[in-house]
Amino acid sequence: MSTRRSRVGLLERLLSVQFQDIDLPEAERTLASLLKRLDGLADPGSDTAKAKRDWESAKAQLTKTNESRENSRVVQAGLRRDRETALTQRERAYRRSGDGLDAKQQALAQQYFDLSGVQQIDVLEEHEAAAEGRLREQLRKIAEALIRCEKDLIRAMGYAKREDTGSLSDVGTELEDVPQYLGRLKILNEEALPEKLQRFLNYLNQSSDQGVTQLLGSIENEVAIIEERIEDLNNTMRRVDFQPGRYLRLDPRRVVHESLKSLQQAQRALRSAALQDDQGESHFRALAHVVTLLRDASERRTTIGARALLDPRYRLQFAVSVIERGTGAVMETRTGSQGGSGGEKEIIASYILTASLSYALCPDGGSKPLFGTIVLDEAFSKSSQAVAGRIISALREFGLHPLFVTPNKEMRLLRAHTRSAILIHRRGQQATMTSLSWEELDMLARARETLINEVGEQRCR
Repeated sequence: MSTRRSRVGLLERLLSVQFQDIDLPEAERTLASLLKRLDGLADPGSDTAKAKRDWESAKAQLTKTNESRENSRVVQAGLRRDRETALTQRERAYRRSGDGLDAKQQALAQQYFDLSGVQQIDVLEEHEAAAEGRLREQLRKIAEALIRCEKDLIRAMGYAKREDTGSLSDVGTELEDVPQYLGRLKILNEEALPEKLQRFLNYLNQSSDQGVTQLLGSIENEVAIIEERIEDLNNTMRRVDFQPGRYLRLDPRRVVHESLKSLQQAQRALRSAALQDDQGESHFRALAHVVTLLRDASERRTTIGARALLDPRYRLQFAVSVIERGTGAVMETRTGSQGGSGGEKEIIASYILTASLSYALCPDGGSKPLFGTIVLDEAFSKSSQAVAGRIISALREFGLHPLFVTPNKEMRLLRAHTRSAILIHRRGQQATMTSLSWEELDMLARARETLINEVGEQRCR
């Protein structure tokens, strides 16, 4: 606004000037004089230029000083705030510390707290917060452990009360009852209970596993005896051909039932429990588990698991193989009733049964039975003539002397394998018995046929 006013004033003065009032020479002299003064003032070596430079330097120094003063004021304000904060924290620390730590407390602090890196109060508060958190966590764990101990103590008092039904029968199971239980424990210790417990543990460790081991060892020994007898039976069957140039062989195979695995696992747990230091409790529980398994097997002896556990016969299964006599190669092996005709299965079963009878009737070291007479009652009523013939031949080869009890319809089958027959004929309440050879029976049959023919001829006449 002032600039506009000055310009307006100049314009007004310019408009008020008259031409006849203008003195050009004087104006030119004045202008030359002013230019000369201007050049003098602009000269670098002049006092004016030097004063200007000094003024500019002083102005810059003044600006810098003003800035430094403002910065100092800001720093001063920050320091004042820090001082006030420090005083406040000091007062709060004084109020918290109270009378301070005594020598014992200082010793505990140096023992359990590492203050080597604490140089400022802020770091001290961090250390204090961390230590407080650790202590709270430890207190929480200790409180939980204390609760568990109280529960275990109440449970132990309940166990003791159930076991000691005399002096502890009227005592409760609360925490205030602990002194009475401790007093009872002191009495038991004074009566040499630890020595009795040690003798019991020694007896438990020495004899607990012996009975079970002896039982299972005897069963295992019987299984081995069965395998040896099967080998002797194979030697007997090796003497007789099942097929031309071939013989039968029984292959026993061990069977481990789940019940036996459970018992063996329980035995391993029993041996492991014997090494635990808990006054025999784990050992006793493991032994009770073994006894329970054996008791269940004894009470349910008809089940497969019980038989496989206590009966050596059910720890083996058998396969029958046909062996080439010349090379010893296995021609075929059967493990069950699958495959093959009914006649083949009957022949294999008869051969094995016949060899077993021959082996059972043979004396030690003998190859033939001393007494080989056996009675077969309608043994071939459902067998074909070929199968029956092979079975009867096997009886003879194994050194057995069979007596056949059979109806008249099977007489023709047995004629080729026997020398005579004992005929039993029943009439009313009585029966007659006659021993005849096959030749005598043929003569009687021919005589009967001739008599029938003669009677027929007479009737025709």
